[in-house]
Amino acid sequence: MKSFPALHPALTTPALWHPEAPRTGYIVLLFRRRFDLGRDLEATLHLSASQRFILYLDGEVAARGPSRSDPDTWKVSRVPVRLPAGSHTAAVCVAHLGSHAGKGQLGRRGFFLAASEDPVLHGALGTAGPWRVARDPSRTPHAGWGGVRMRGHFAAGDGEAFDASLHPRGWTGPDFDDTGWENAVQIAPGAVDDWGNLAIDHLLEPDPLPLLHDQPPRRPLVRIGELPASVPARTRHHSLLLDAGELVNAYPRFTFEGGAGAVVRITACEAPVDPRTLHKGHRDRIEGKSFPGPQDEVRPGPGGSCIYEPLWFRSFRYLHLEIETADHPLRMAEITFRPTGYPLRPRTPRLPANPAIPWDRLLEITARTAALCCHETLFDCPHYEQAQFPGDTRVLARYLYRLCDDDLPVRKAIADLHASRRPNGLILSHHPSTFLQILPTYSLQWLGCLHDFLIHRKDPDFLRPFVPAAREIVEWFRARLRSDGLPGRIGFAPFIDWSPAFEKGNAPQDPSGGSALVAALLCQSARNLAALEIAAGYPELAPRWNELAQRLHGAVRTACFDPGSGIFFDTPARRSVSVHAQVESCLAGILDPGESAHAIDRTWNRPGVAQPGTFYYLAFLLDALDRARLHDRIPELLGPFLGLLEETGLTTWPESIRPDPRGDCHGWSILPALVACHMELPA
Repeated sequence: MKSFPALHPALTTPALWHPEAPRTGYIVLLFRRRFDLGRDLEATLHLSASQRFILYLDGEVAARGPSRSDPDTWKVSRVPVRLPAGSHTAAVCVAHLGSHAGKGQLGRRGFFLAASEDPVLHGALGTAGPWRVARDPSRTPHAGWGGVRMRGHFAAGDGEAFDASLHPRGWTGPDFDDTGWENAVQIAPGAVDDWGNLAIDHLLEPDPLPLLHDQPPRRPLVRIGELPASVPARTRHHSLLLDAGELVNAYPRFTFEGGAGAVVRITACEAPVDPRTLHKGHRDRIEGKSFPGPQDEVRPGPGGSCIYEPLWFRSFRYLHLEIETADHPLRMAEITFRPTGYPLRPRTPRLPANPAIPWDRLLEITARTAALCCHETLFDCPHYEQAQFPGDTRVLARYLYRLCDDDLPVRKAIADLHASRRPNGLILSHHPSTFLQILPTYSLQWLGCLHDFLIHRKDPDFLRPFVPAAREIVEWFRARLRSDGLPGRIGFAPFIDWSPAFEKGNAPQDPSGGSALVAALLCQSARNLAALEIAAGYPELAPRWNELAQRLHGAVRTACFDPGSGIFFDTPARRSVSVHAQVESCLAGILDPGESAHAIDRTWNRPGVAQPGTFYYLAFLLDALDRARLHDRIPELLGPFLGLLEETGLTTWPESIRPDPRGDCHGWSILPALVACHMELPA
């Protein structure tokens, strides 16, 4: 990734903070500065903060950031500024959410920094100059949950409690009186001092991503209640259900009038469920349903109107409002939502006409799924975790390469995951993350991301810094090979797929190891590493990895392949068979194309054989079908997706094939687009 020159203003400009506020825990600060321009200005502002900022110019949102990353590769946003001559106001909300942030939000002690190479803009908005600052006591963390509690891991962060009576109304505008605010103080002379100390606890580098786009505001459809809604005084319970019409990542915006003492609880719901069975059913049907999801709590202030918008987006299909008033009526004047995300621009592939395959619907849902999972990081799921895993990234990256001709999110994801390396040589299962989890097989999938990048983008200069880490990953596995050449017992969690036949999704192993799936995946990785070594300028190291691949090839074939049936067992004990063992052996070149075709035909959709449990793994089955020259069977992969077009109301592809998946949107589920690329007509 690119770095700043040593004397770049982003590294040498002082960082600011409130003179008395803590720099850890949950704290929201508001910074303001008025400035005059003698001429029209067009320049770039470099802006960063820990943990997050929202920049307003003359009262309008101009940027949000910085992109989520590791503190040792902390991002500085590039904000294009175009302002006419005259007087202007800049306002910045800096939020340090501490332990209440989603697990994908890192950041050490709080700071705020703004700089520019342009001397006029640097003088007007750089943090070397005077800024006013105040604490915003109106926002506090709220760990509420609306509706029934769902099964599964939720780690997207707590909601907010917002008390409008404590909020400085109009603080982003030019007419606000900030004379009662404090002068912001310098907490560091720059990102790095003359002794080499990281004065703001973060290593700064340019954000490789463009600013995320906020689309024009939209109005939700009212399903229960009406808008504008007038709720009488002393109402104990009033419900309002709003429907975005599709799953969205968006900043909802609520305008309240009156209602002193009222409480409005706002639940962001991905899908309605039966409160007794937790069955989702058709997502359009709301009768008798509960609306589960993270919740914000708003207390409108006395008199006038107030506006509430959360600091971080919400992922929802429905917004469920539960309103309780005190001695004053409350009027819900307006509710809008502004979708946000990375600016993807997918093309439409040219496909043969086939009345049995509704390509328009399949690709529309796929495009929405990809869009909701492309943000500051590549999400697994936008509603539940917002985590960046190498397995999910590897699948989603192919969509970006082949349909969007875009690799910036992939470059950042590769670097983000690289920043999570452990002393043992492995990377974390997802990063950035406050959770520390190791899935050794996902370290191999990260290496697969590098090789895919080489194939699709052919940029060895970008890959070169990551090759040493790829070596360490393969060496970790190499050190665990048994005398027969197979891997020993792999610790942590060697995840493969959420197949019902696999314990917690992990590769089957005998007590002493010997997993055919891990061996074949390692064989692929060794071959891929050899190719990376050559591309990166280290051809003398390639034979080491090719020799390892050949050793694994022979070992797994000797111990786990049955010549009579022509299929691989999962381990030398030969107690189980999976489609996965055939797929991994095919992709590793352990089976030639003819053998691969036979093994897949004998196991895919056959009773007694472990089948793929996620759309994620179907992406690798697609690769194997292609390599086995079973092109006529590729359309069969669309079967589960075609089934989801009926009686579900889904607007994105869910996490898993099984009924009632945890999440209704998952980045690893974009397979219809990859199938379309295989079936695309020549230009």
